[in-house]
Amino acid sequence: MLTTKLKVLAVLGASLMVGAIQQTNVLAQGVPDVILWDQKIGRGASFETNKAVPDLGRFNNRASAIQVNNGQKWRFYEGKNFTGAFIEIGPDEARGNLGRLNNRVSSLRAVR
Repeated sequence: MLTTKLKVLAVLGASLMVGAIQQTNVLAQGVPDVILWDQKIGRGASFETNKAVPDLGRFNNRASAIQVNNGQKWRFYEGKNFTGAFIEIGPDEARGNLGRLNNRVSSLRAVR
């Protein structure tokens, strides 16, 4: 009887672990490639994207912190349409100090 209960508990435990792994994978798929913040990392207004942005519009010249996810490297440009000075960030890097481009990023795209 005790052996049967232990087997049932082992199966339930394994099922819960598989479910947690599957849930983690689903959550990871929803992570944006790039997140920009107007304050420190994780603070203030944010802008998220998974594709190139030639004009940040309402977020133009506001980025003070950037996080790049999903194993990619991105370029962040001072000018619209991927022009002017740029910095490269990534893969999987967060930067709270954008140096000369602090509050001056106007466009961005992934680097191949």
